[in-house]
Amino acid sequence: MSDVVWNCEQSGFPPEGLTVGTPFELSCSGPAVAGFQTQSLGLELDKKDNYALRILETKEATEGSVKLIVTSYRAGENKIESAVITDGVLRVGLRGLQFDVQSVLNPTDPEPKPFPPEAPVGIAWPLWIYLSIAAVVIGILGIGFAIVRRRQRRVDFQAWLASNRTPLSPIDQLNKDFRRIMKIRNPSEYISELEKSMREFLARRTASPLLNASSRTVLKVVSDGDRRAREKLQPLTSRLFKEFDRITESISLKRLDDKEALTKTLPEVLELAREYAEMVDQHLKARAAKLGRAK
Repeated sequence: MSDVVWNCEQSGFPPEGLTVGTPFELSCSGPAVAGFQTQSLGLELDKKDNYALRILETKEATEGSVKLIVTSYRAGENKIESAVITDGVLRVGLRGLQFDVQSVLNPTDPEPKPFPPEAPVGIAWPLWIYLSIAAVVIGILGIGFAIVRRRQRRVDFQAWLASNRTPLSPIDQLNKDFRRIMKIRNPSEYISELEKSMREFLARRTASPLLNASSRTVLKVVSDGDRRAREKLQPLTSRLFKEFDRITESISLKRLDDKEALTKTLPEVLELAREYAEMVDQHLKARAAKLGRAK
């Protein structure tokens, strides 16, 4: 533990309480630490608390305080006694880390039970009864499979977020990726990395599993029920993802010359992606501010 200790407070909990993977705000402050590099921060935790707290985003940071967006992947009562925030050289102890996290699984949900027989064994039922029972069973199994699959996707996505965290904000990380992509001289790699970086930005910015989502799903998540935002974002969302598919196919079938791709087509779609990302980021910031005022 460091000689310097900051006190922490947690806020931003949803009304229904924290569940595994839900983002919330962690604010810590204390004595200033001269030379503390606030651009690159990480957490050091005891092994037993490894999944109890993870940094998703650094909102504000000075030599005497930090405001972070964090999450927890450990259900139950979390009381972290030994936690350190570090820039890789200087270390600051954190105290006051105590919060409850609910499991995404509802322990009160009753297990499905088979239907009891409605007639004595040995009495032949009409074929339509057997077909109806089979359809009901298949329907229940299908619903159960869909629920399990959706929960597994959420768990996998939270694991991805944890293993791909970055000290930069989602839009800053995307702009950094854009600068790297502009140096790529292979058209296939260029468009592949551009789409990958764009999807990772959307996933980080919305905290939703959009890494392989359709453009329709992306629009639904980004607009978040706001009809005006949906109407504003729909044309650019559709156009951008169609461009990803069209250019990928054209390069694969050799319909697009490498020189034209690198000098004209790919830079144009990168600027389209940049415009779309900034529009999404501004919309989500405005929506967050509006919800904050409503509270």
